[in-house]
Amino acid sequence: MATSDDRGVRHLTDTFTEELRNAGIYGNEHVVTYENSLNTLYGASCRALYILRLLGHPRVSVLGGGYEGWVQDGHHTSSEIQQTVRGSFQPKWTPSMWKGKTDVAEAMGDPNTVLLDVIVYCFKGARASNTYLALKDAGFENVSNYFASWNEWSRDDKLEIDSKLL
Repeated sequence: MATSDDRGVRHLTDTFTEELRNAGIYGNEHVVTYENSLNTLYGASCRALYILRLLGHPRVSVLGGGYEGWVQDGHHTSSEIQQTVRGSFQPKWTPSMWKGKTDVAEAMGDPNTVLLDVIVYCFKGARASNTYLALKDAGFENVSNYFASWNEWSRDDKLEIDSKLL
């Protein structure tokens, strides 16, 4: 995602809706996301959970311990390839989970905003999905993800960058 404007949101929604349908997702099943190993992809399972919930899927979880943990715990696995039937997933945008560039700029001007408590961010929103999930699990209610993050912010010369932190 390059931008958090309407065009970027539409692109994200259309792209992932198509991928979810191709993966056989309908929107009523329980989707469990996981990592193949915990030393690669660095949070792809959290990013998938975030995107699924952002697009309105009500039943998504991350498999604690990932695939390796599942196997170590002695759970069943199979190398059989299942035939996937195209799903009919219908996205329902969840605005409370999302922040765009304008939202972040406004929040930075509000002295009552603690950026981490309200809006998590990183380079492109992927690893911030880990922080989003951790904060939600810790009981924080007012958490959202600036998914376009630094990738978008750094390209706009009109936006403030605190050079003291660099």
